[in-house]
Amino acid sequence: AVTLVVNDPSPPGTRRRTQTILVVDDDPDIQLVLQFALEDAGYRPLPAPTGEAGLLIAHEAEPDAALVDLRLPGLHGLDLIPSLRARSPMPILIITAQTAGRDTTTALTLGADDYLTKPFTTRDLLHRLSTQLTTPTPADAGDGRLRLTPTGQVLLDGEPMALTCTERRLLAALVTANGRSVGPNELLRDVWGYRSPGDHSVVTAMINRLQDRLATAGAPDLLTTGTHGTWRMNLDPA
Repeated sequence: AVTLVVNDPSPPGTRRRTQTILVVDDDPDIQLVLQFALEDAGYRPLPAPTGEAGLLIAHEAEPDAALVDLRLPGLHGLDLIPSLRARSPMPILIITAQTAGRDTTTALTLGADDYLTKPFTTRDLLHRLSTQLTTPTPADAGDGRLRLTPTGQVLLDGEPMALTCTERRLLAALVTANGRSVGPNELLRDVWGYRSPGDHSVVTAMINRLQDRLATAGAPDLLTTGTHGTWRMNLDPA
């Protein structure tokens, strides 16, 4: 079940065009509720009743974000997520009837950025979605190896890194902490838009993905895990 709460909670002026949201769910009632809520918030929903339809729409329409149910007929949500991720850095939010468990953890590992457990309110969904779609424009930050530019680029040793939208947001939050260790609840608030403490596995999965990307790019020690489940960037002055 989804509780409908009308009115867009996002700050005015944060979207310059109508953003499209792929909604992959085989429940027509949920599709109807989400369509109404998304349109009321100024988005254009792209409904897909199956994973196969979702892939086709993603290829043709290049949506700005995706909402994906895991239990889909035909192509399972866990098979859909990596295919969507391979096509786009867009935010992917899971909507599921399951509480946090193996499938949710797997979905985050495969490329999803967040999840909401049914029942949820559309107010919570829109707030999370708005946070994910608001691109931060930080001042030039970083060190001699890693730089965040005002245009949103991430440069490692002068070369741009290919990151997802949420990975860029997470990296920006860690870099602008200026060497301070940052905990999961702070990151859930600042990067994911959580209004109260949430599931730390969301942050852990994203940190692991970011650490893997940095290691592959030749910088395995830039992002380290500290004590008590915190993380910090090991940056030197430029």
